Amino acid sequence: MRTMIGTRLSLLILITSSAALGCRGGDSEPVDYTHAALVDDFRPRTSGGGDWGLSRLDTVRIADGVSFIDDAASVSGSGGTAAALGRDGVGLRADRLLGPLISAGWQPRLVGVQVSLDGGGGELSVRLSDPDGATIWSAAEPLDARSAAVSFLYDGDEDAWLGEVSWRIDDGWGAAERVKLLIEAPQYADPMEETFLYTYAALSRCWDGDAGLIAARCADPDGEQAPEATALFALATAVAWDLGYVSGSDARAVAEAARASLLEAVPRQAGSGLLPERMLAEGSGYTVSGESYWSSLHTAVAVEAMILAAEATGLATDDLEALLEEVDWAGLTDAGAYPVLAGQDPSGAPLDWRLGVFGSKAVLVQIAHAAVTGELPPMELAYIPTWDGSGYDDELAALLFPMTGIDSYNNAWQSWRDGAFWKQHGWTQGNAAGERGLFGLSAAEVAEPWLAEGDGSAVYGDWGVGGHNQFGNDGSQTVGYAVHAPHYAAMAAAEHPDQCAPLFEGLLRDGLLGPLNAVESAGIDSAGALRWNHTHRAWTLALQALGAGRALSVSRAGDDYLPYRMLDENDFLRLGFEAALPGGAP
Repeated sequence: MRTMIGTRLSLLILITSSAALGCRGGDSEPVDYTHAALVDDFRPRTSGGGDWGLSRLDTVRIADGVSFIDDAASVSGSGGTAAALGRDGVGLRADRLLGPLISAGWQPRLVGVQVSLDGGGGELSVRLSDPDGATIWSAAEPLDARSAAVSFLYDGDEDAWLGEVSWRIDDGWGAAERVKLLIEAPQYADPMEETFLYTYAALSRCWDGDAGLIAARCADPDGEQAPEATALFALATAVAWDLGYVSGSDARAVAEAARASLLEAVPRQAGSGLLPERMLAEGSGYTVSGESYWSSLHTAVAVEAMILAAEATGLATDDLEALLEEVDWAGLTDAGAYPVLAGQDPSGAPLDWRLGVFGSKAVLVQIAHAAVTGELPPMELAYIPTWDGSGYDDELAALLFPMTGIDSYNNAWQSWRDGAFWKQHGWTQGNAAGERGLFGLSAAEVAEPWLAEGDGSAVYGDWGVGGHNQFGNDGSQTVGYAVHAPHYAAMAAAEHPDQCAPLFEGLLRDGLLGPLNAVESAGIDSAGALRWNHTHRAWTLALQALGAGRALSVSRAGDDYLPYRMLDENDFLRLGFEAALPGGAP
């Protein structure tokens, strides 16, 4: 006999709405989507000859010495495979699938497992295990050639911790086309609410509350840590509290832990005082990662975001402000002769570029510099556009500050951001990606990293529509099709809800965005097939969570976005902001 598990193998979450649950979430009609949850992102797999730390439908999966891929690999005897439901040693509770921080009233819960088959014989079994590998629930069903969808109702403990789901066919054969987790969910108000909750939940899976740090990649909790994303997570948690999704005590606890790590655990470059972009554990502390650098931008964003989060949760900010005051701004600008140096390599040698071109990267460093010195640093290209038209450089500053005014170089930020958005949105109109609602060229990994040539340096890029560099780069020369980053649409959704909503509606409907998975990037290949990367990278998730949070805040209460309110509470940041945008924020 043979076992065959293949043909577009995917793991899905089927979400239902139950009157028995009551309206635990929003007050609107339920959003009725089926979500694909490729949850084995948390166990790095090998694909295309390289271990890229993620899994997709066509990624090789190995169990019992057998490879199962999407073109119907087959073997003799029995076989099956598994998918991890969380990073090693950390699972999900069956009744709180969005993690421990989101309040119970917004949580979906597990009610079953379903396997869709194309024919079959023998016995199909499914198993849920805890994070240590012990079985917490299992079920089995005989198969015959008429088998289509076999559902197993979960009757295990409601609060069980889930580590892995596995499925297996013994003494038979079958083509398992889809495996679904059946989930009962609250009635969410709209797709943007779902986007925020799912993205924040994914980001929270990167969080180590004991260390007060966010892992740069959720699948590698012991690898590189991200100080900037840690501060952005603390701010996103405060926004979640402001929106009613997280308790005040949890928001404060996250902010306290993140603040403590930024002050005590994150190293600083001995000469410049800069923080690392990413860092690794070394001995009893941390040091800058050899693949990273000491960064002016990441220092500015980490401290600015942490100050706003601290203000929101009632924590002191003086010592956070001191982190920026201790930066050697004179050294980074050669005593005011040049724009701020981007940073230093791990050895302390200066990098060969500066932050002197219009955009969010430059203005966030300007705000930090002016908050300390009362003056703006020099600029090289102080006028619009940005260097490469990458979406995050248009919108990043607006996640922290109200970028609607006129800057010191007479650039009208709101007008610029609107124009940049329409250029981004127009990039895909009239083609297959646009028909699916996809758009947004921004900094992201490509959808299929194994297609990038060379040593992997082309896997991640600042994709953009073009700017001072005079050409657009949408990633098509790297992987053969344009790379679209949904985080940009979330960042722009507050001002352009009607244009951004179809992207998230499509991701939810197609099953790419859901309670257990996220979308780093997506694109349509030359054959018209949708390709995507669902790596959980903390930087991307933080941008998308804060963008969606800002959109929700604006849709509910005008411009009442928490970080903007907190700017009014902090004289230090307000001084820097008013120097950078003396035209104010109308």
